[in-house]
Amino acid sequence: MNTVEELATKGKDAVIANLLITLLTGSINDAKRVGIETPTNILEAIKQRIIMLDADQNRFIYDTHSKKRIAIQGLAGTGKTELLLHKLYELYMSDENSKVVFTCFNKVLANEMREKRVPDFFDFMRADKQIEWKKRLWVMRSWGSQLDANSGVYSYICHAYGFDFSPYRSGISFGGLCRDLAEKLKGLETFSPCFDYVLIDEGQDFDEDFFRLCELVSAKQVIIASDIFQNIFSKESQVMTHPDFTLNKVYRTDPKNFMFAQLLGFGVEERPVINWLDDATWKACGYDFETDEDGAVYKFTRSPLRRFDNLKDVKSEPLLIYRKDDMNEKVLEVIQKIIESNPRVTPDDIGIVFLGTSNKTYNMIDRLSIQIQNKFTWETQKAYEVKSKSPGSLFISNRNNIKGLEFPFLICVADSPISLNLGMRNSMYMALTRSFITSYLITSSVNEELMSKYDNLYKQIMDTGVATVRKPNSEDIMDASSKLLQQKDLTQRQVVDKILKQKGVLDREKQNTLARVVNAIEKDRVDPDSIKRIIESNLESLQ
Repeated sequence: MNTVEELATKGKDAVIANLLITLLTGSINDAKRVGIETPTNILEAIKQRIIMLDADQNRFIYDTHSKKRIAIQGLAGTGKTELLLHKLYELYMSDENSKVVFTCFNKVLANEMREKRVPDFFDFMRADKQIEWKKRLWVMRSWGSQLDANSGVYSYICHAYGFDFSPYRSGISFGGLCRDLAEKLKGLETFSPCFDYVLIDEGQDFDEDFFRLCELVSAKQVIIASDIFQNIFSKESQVMTHPDFTLNKVYRTDPKNFMFAQLLGFGVEERPVINWLDDATWKACGYDFETDEDGAVYKFTRSPLRRFDNLKDVKSEPLLIYRKDDMNEKVLEVIQKIIESNPRVTPDDIGIVFLGTSNKTYNMIDRLSIQIQNKFTWETQKAYEVKSKSPGSLFISNRNNIKGLEFPFLICVADSPISLNLGMRNSMYMALTRSFITSYLITSSVNEELMSKYDNLYKQIMDTGVATVRKPNSEDIMDASSKLLQQKDLTQRQVVDKILKQKGVLDREKQNTLARVVNAIEKDRVDPDSIKRIIESNLESLQ
């Protein structure tokens, strides 16, 4: 009888050996797609991919952790959501009385997890217990709806303890609502937690107030997974600065693609640079680097990972950048190229993300949807309309509905100027790192000046896997106040809350008073500089 180690050296038996190991450890990504025959192209390899959990991931899933709050921090593609799936399954199956909730901010991701990924994962793991939805297991977004208690964590808590639900209104801070609800709970003479475990994905979308509320209503543990890159811009809780588990091995996307996406997000070829990390943090992000004698020039690399053990001698292009003013035409050309290179490709294998948010963007998407239907006879799905990801349709989204999703091929359309806006840069990073095989970045002449600054860096990374970058002077790195100015997607109240947190003002009554003063002077205008001056001029009198 051959041992697993012996089989692993014998051609097809090596594939069987890997299957045996992954079955024993419970770390196969999707058993139904696994095959024995060697795939003939990279798309087939993707659909048969085997993911082996590394030591840090196994330690998180199977070790016992006594802390009330567990924080995982990792880069895009390090397997955070996959780990939460494993943990959710383990917690649900190990205690037949446990009440477990999985939550995130994004509605599309919540729907995808509830309708497909969680049921599929339980099926794959051969679960011997039926999922008791809305009794022992909830998969729902964070806020929810007043009409459906099981639509969100906030709505469920309001319903469970008899408090009024506060729907979305302009200027309302979700963190503030969570803080108010937590105070109401503390004011009760007695109350019992309504959950045992709360698992939070995309934790960087929340501040400390939501985490504290979840801890109040959880009898045993709150587990939070966050993206280290997005946390760099705004560290608002201990989850961001002191994680219990740090993941820096990127399994989803090619290291070359990841490196360019992150360095473009940081703006390393621009002045001011949006962000520059210290040496320890670069290493924590999974980078190796060398510097010149003066420490002025860095040469970054990322270790290649064996993402597809069952694929040999087939090369892929991790990232392709195109410049064309008729961007819809280029999208169609890219889809045609994907089809020609991958005969088994389906609409589900491709995602398209537009970075713009104007009416022009949505008009482009409407036209593209019709063009794809006419040219390829494929159905399309506009995620911002249906808030879900349906099988058999090509996924098209604005930049607000892509978190947590993944595709073999991702087309990112920069249909508006790529500014220093943090939302724009984060969205580019998220979009470009959603692909298993290839990401396509399509820009127009409006971004020619910016993208030309990255031509050499892009070519060097794709050709050699090395990124040579000049370290910026301290005065050329955007400070926290400047970054706040660039967060143009924030509401006035969100800007007020961020400034007050920076200044250590935690008293809710003072926060509300200052917010009313700002609104009385600024009306609905969002000018962070002006808001900061108003707060500073009125803060002393309140104290």
